[in-house]
Amino acid sequence: MKRKGIALLLVMMLAVQLSACGGASSSAAPASQAASTQEAAAGTQEATPAESAQESASAESTQEAAQASSAEPAKQEESGAASDEQDMESTIDALESAIAEAEEAAVEEEADEEGTYYTLTYMKDGDQEYDSSIISLFGECYLYLANDGTGKIVMMDEENELTWEDGKLIANDEEVPYTLTGDVLRLEDEDGMVMEFTKGKPEQMVTDSFADLVIEYDESTRAGYYKLYSFVEDGKEISAALFAAFDVNIYLVLNEDGTGVINLSGTDYDITWDDECITAEGGPKPYTYESGKISLDVDDEMMNFVYAGTPDSAPAAEE
Repeated sequence: MKRKGIALLLVMMLAVQLSACGGASSSAAPASQAASTQEAAAGTQEATPAESAQESASAESTQEAAQASSAEPAKQEESGAASDEQDMESTIDALESAIAEAEEAAVEEEADEEGTYYTLTYMKDGDQEYDSSIISLFGECYLYLANDGTGKIVMMDEENELTWEDGKLIANDEEVPYTLTGDVLRLEDEDGMVMEFTKGKPEQMVTDSFADLVIEYDESTRAGYYKLYSFVEDGKEISAALFAAFDVNIYLVLNEDGTGVINLSGTDYDITWDDECITAEGGPKPYTYESGKISLDVDDEMMNFVYAGTPDSAPAAEE
């Protein structure tokens, strides 16, 4: 009995020990799982710096983009500054050019101060009176008095030297008295001719020369109505407006059949014409034709006509 009891006791104790071992193993598993969880957590904690590095790299890229974006206005500012510099250079160039022109003008003004210009603005010859509107048709007409007592008078573009002193001009050994009232210088000779000059340079008249004139005309024929445009004497072209100012109007009519008229202040004179000459009472006169313009040679003086319409458009002659 004792043996069986002791054996039973030993078996029970062994069972208790085995049970304890099994519990230890069972508790070890959770520990192992906990350790594994801790390692995983540790792994997770170790992975976070890498992700942080990526995030940092991403942040740096974003920062660089932001810097690049912020650099664009700077570039624009630099471009704007360059444009402003170019504008400044252009302004400086313009100012320098203006200064140079002002200096040239000052030189011209200084030269003018060496004498005085007077432009012819009124003339009376007997019963005929001419104002500036008519005088301008004669060409340049002015008087220049230099401070050294010399000078010149220009009439219809012809220049003559003179000397002067207070109260008189001397030209071609003739003395002509003058008076100066304000800006008006008045000349009067022994024959009663009066000329008044107003202080100042003559204005430059710009007119189209006959040679440069371009007009519309009928290209199919030379027949037509032609108005006098200018008159050339001694190589100088005088506008027909000068004749018109004295009611002297001249025109030419060439009919298709070779007949025609030349009208002088309302009076018709019969003519005939061909490709080389226009023939009137005084005999044939050669002419040239080009682009609606006729130059008629009358005793080495040229009368220049321009096409103004068909033959039947000419004004009627006076009765």
